[in-house]
Amino acid sequence: MKKLLFLVCAMLCIATTSSAKFKPKPFEWKAEYRGEVNIGGAMSGTLYFPPQEEIYLQGGLKTSLSRPLIETVHGVMLSDYLFVGAGIGIQYYAGEFDDVANEIYIKEGTHRWNMLTIPMFVNIKGFFPINDNWKPFMTLSLGGTAVACSNATFTDDDTYYNEEYDALDGNKTQHQARGGFYCDWGVGVEYKRWSLGIGLQHQRYKQTDLYTNYDAYYTTSESSFYKLKGYSHAFYVKLGVSF
Repeated sequence: MKKLLFLVCAMLCIATTSSAKFKPKPFEWKAEYRGEVNIGGAMSGTLYFPPQEEIYLQGGLKTSLSRPLIETVHGVMLSDYLFVGAGIGIQYYAGEFDDVANEIYIKEGTHRWNMLTIPMFVNIKGFFPINDNWKPFMTLSLGGTAVACSNATFTDDDTYYNEEYDALDGNKTQHQARGGFYCDWGVGVEYKRWSLGIGLQHQRYKQTDLYTNYDAYYTTSESSFYKLKGYSHAFYVKLGVSF
């Protein structure tokens, strides 16, 4: 994947420099609004697990984490060479669980993630304007992701009302899929208002499990909490328009 990324970067540079006359602009500070909308996709097929206490997962498990994405970024061009802004996006994981279903709690009767995530991030872009039309760039986004819904978020409720002791009895487990640290970095080229970018995304995930046992005889309840951490790397392609 890294070799493919370097190859595409080289092709972008060759294409822009060969088709556009080189006329670099002088560096001057300014403050000018810029907004953009990007659509594309991220391709990933492995969920990795770092070493963590009381969990004995090693390496990565095969599972489809590829997803379409859309995002919007708004900020300020500080010069013709530098942009700083903030963005928000939507990514939808519709792939199958595959091997990971044996390690993560999944809603019964489902076989796909059906997970909607919302990345929120700060974005920095460095441009190298060849002329007024062609502008190769490098981009870096850092932030976090919220999970709006997922088949890894559900409740197993085996509790019942015990009339003999006039109290709740049984077990209840709440599973919650959560996001975490988000980062993407890459390169691209902008032609007039249109852009094409490629790069890598790093996304961290968590599943938290809250177990509660209700004992009607003693009229008590005991809870325990567990957390499983994972992360993925994805190769992305984005097509964008700026305004």
